[in-house]
Amino acid sequence: MDSHIVKLISNIPTLSAETWEVWSWEVESALNLGGQWDTVLAKDPTSKQRPVRPLPQKADAPTVGELEKQTAYDTANRQAAGLIRHAAGIAHREITQAANATAATMFDALEALYAKKSGGARFDTWTILLAIQKLETETFPDLVKRIDAAVFRLDSLRPTGWTLAKEINEIKTFVMLNAIPQTHLLYGSLIAQPDTLTYDNVKAVFLMYKSPATGISEAASFAGARPTCLFCKNSGHTVEVCNNMRYYQRIYLEERAKRAAQGNTSRGNRGHGNRGGQGGYSNSPRHQANAAQVIEAVPEPSLTAEYTGNASLLSPDSPASADTHWVADTGASCHMTSHREWLTGFSESEVIVELADGSVIYGTGRGTISFIPYINGYATRPIVLQNVLYVPSLRNNLFSIFHFTVSTQATAEVSGAQMAFHRNGTIILTAT
Repeated sequence: MDSHIVKLISNIPTLSAETWEVWSWEVESALNLGGQWDTVLAKDPTSKQRPVRPLPQKADAPTVGELEKQTAYDTANRQAAGLIRHAAGIAHREITQAANATAATMFDALEALYAKKSGGARFDTWTILLAIQKLETETFPDLVKRIDAAVFRLDSLRPTGWTLAKEINEIKTFVMLNAIPQTHLLYGSLIAQPDTLTYDNVKAVFLMYKSPATGISEAASFAGARPTCLFCKNSGHTVEVCNNMRYYQRIYLEERAKRAAQGNTSRGNRGHGNRGGQGGYSNSPRHQANAAQVIEAVPEPSLTAEYTGNASLLSPDSPASADTHWVADTGASCHMTSHREWLTGFSESEVIVELADGSVIYGTGRGTISFIPYINGYATRPIVLQNVLYVPSLRNNLFSIFHFTVSTQATAEVSGAQMAFHRNGTIILTAT
């Protein structure tokens, strides 16, 4: 075997969802160098079909030329299948040693396993493509190479029979997904089902979405439907502005404050609610029953608290590291930073922050931070951190692993000193 091919094979990474793109590229390069790719695996640009074994026009009387073509195909197929079997490893022997397996069936089966051509995969690839920005040390030719590589990746995720009409519908789908925050309930539920990311499905979900505040679809509300209050059951207003709920909330909090005062604990809110205006109020049994069910769940106005893990006690590697780096913290209940200038959409609120050593400091507000992570030197999909707490005296910027995995429906995987966050088989963020 050619020494260049041997070198390429030795550098092929272990096959997985994360390494599929590199793995398939290295395998294709080795087969191109050996002269087998075009013969048995190269897809037709139009039909997206792979070559098939040539058959003679007359099965009982093949010509010398036809027999030579069959022999050339069989030889290339045998060599390509051997290389793919070796590169895939023993973990994939059920595919590579299947009855009547060919180089094409092996490669297609592995591609179906690790490079799922779903709407979710194309959405992630589109986002990565549109997020590409020139690096300071990058030349323009290198930038073009990165763009070409991203486009190649996107093209490889388009299934056979892809048309311009399907592309337009998918772009509309991605525009709708990109228009809502990543923390929105709809975003998480849609991304969790990448195989159903079609224009008709996403549009239907958007139109049928029921607002948690009103319990009715936003499409119906837009059409003029009158909202129904979840508390008093009257129409024309929502629970946020229901005076019945405010009235019973005041009574409940006053009674709870009295009980707490008897126990020498000062709690509760003795403010007086507005009993007039929209919604009104009554002392009907139905409203009292709703008060028992709903008001008990309304939190008493108080100073909220957040918690940190041991990462909050670490000393920054250098004075500048706290200004630029984030520390992954498994014990942090939310993301925290001491940089007010990083936050957008800032709203002031006083929050107790209990550190891992039991000491207490205070946060003074929350906001949003967005950034574009770079994985292996390449810009990836933008990440938005919502509800980030501003803590002026915090020693480190804390990245809450728990909050991030819950809000993005990602999974965290630790390998040595590196942590990778996966969603739909794609790495969206890494941390060290």
